Amino acid sequence: MNKNNCIIPNTHKRLNEVHMLIHQVANNYFNPEAFRVNLNAAIQAIRNLTFALQAEKNSIGSEFDEWYLSWQNKMKKDKIMKWLNDLRVTIVHMKDLESSSVAKVKVYTYEQVLVEHCAIPIDLPNNIILQFLIENQFINPISSKLEMIVEVERKWVENSFPETELVSVLNYCFKFLYDLVEDAHEKFGVSLNECSISDSLHECEFIDGRLKCIEDFNEARRTSFSAGDLSIRKVRTESMQINDTITKKAIKRYGIKTETKKMNEKVLPEDGLFQLIIEQSKAVLKKDKYHRSMAFIFDNAGSPQMIGLEINDKSTKYIIMHKLAQLVRDNKSRALITIFETWVSQDLVGYNKEESLENVEDKRECLSISLIKNDGSQKHVNIFFKRNLMNTITFEEITENAVIEANAFRPIMEVWGY
Repeated sequence: MNKNNCIIPNTHKRLNEVHMLIHQVANNYFNPEAFRVNLNAAIQAIRNLTFALQAEKNSIGSEFDEWYLSWQNKMKKDKIMKWLNDLRVTIVHMKDLESSSVAKVKVYTYEQVLVEHCAIPIDLPNNIILQFLIENQFINPISSKLEMIVEVERKWVENSFPETELVSVLNYCFKFLYDLVEDAHEKFGVSLNECSISDSLHECEFIDGRLKCIEDFNEARRTSFSAGDLSIRKVRTESMQINDTITKKAIKRYGIKTETKKMNEKVLPEDGLFQLIIEQSKAVLKKDKYHRSMAFIFDNAGSPQMIGLEINDKSTKYIIMHKLAQLVRDNKSRALITIFETWVSQDLVGYNKEESLENVEDKRECLSISLIKNDGSQKHVNIFFKRNLMNTITFEEITENAVIEANAFRPIMEVWGY
């Protein structure tokens, strides 16, 4: 590669500068003053890129004016780009950005208790948010002592464009400028991939027209905490793959049936896999003394998506079930199989009060395996077992259609309209 082969080096550097400033805006999301300073700088840097491009027109030649005119027309017709340019003029010539912090507050167990939009300081502590909800009678003090989840999604918006979160606006504008700079490279010089100027942060990766690195940040705008003790609740899901190596190891370790291979060949429908999982789960539990929580999500093509779930208590299970509902919605899934190692009790009074089953005297340990479909049908199997002093597993009866387990799947059933 030749040194300095970029035909518009200053413009290309401005693009990298915008990328860096967007990261600084996101990193300071919960620091109002630093957020404002970096946001103003990012907005001005976006406009400065077009100034830099026009200053380098002589490097491109006589074809520049006609080419750039088409991009100018695109910018004028683009609602967000035009709004941001007008906003830059306001910031530079009149006043600082008038922005406000708003929040979407959700309170839920398996069912949604509350959804409320309100203006709150971006750095308001969780205990003050909960106090606000109680004082304004959104939830009552008794309910706040349960393990229900309070999810707060905070966002900065600008008064004249309140429907759009500001970091998402910058992300959109960056992709517009990226396409502009990429087009200039392709038309008048070397391609962007062959250009001597690189991004010092990292290579840009886009998903649905947005920077992936910034879209990943959006999760940080959401905080989930337990209403009972105000502790932050975070859950982890892990996409898992089945291949020949894993299958061979599983057969050797657990003595499971060779039909496991069919799970990766679109041979077994969800009903067949459900029956197979019942037997395989017993083998895994007996050997390892525990079974990881898992889900299998079926779309309309290919093998089921297998997901490992991390569940520590009832409140994290609330979050997991809502996350599974979102995956079902996003993938337009037709069925879902779950495996949970859990406690079961006949104390329906305590269950309805959302009490922890681990604290109920008649609790029994079991593997709970469920299949639910988008036609509303459900199958639930509880495989009861005991542990002796040496932690040896002894299986007891198997109970089918355990209705009490269906409560956990309300978020998914709501996706399918039930």
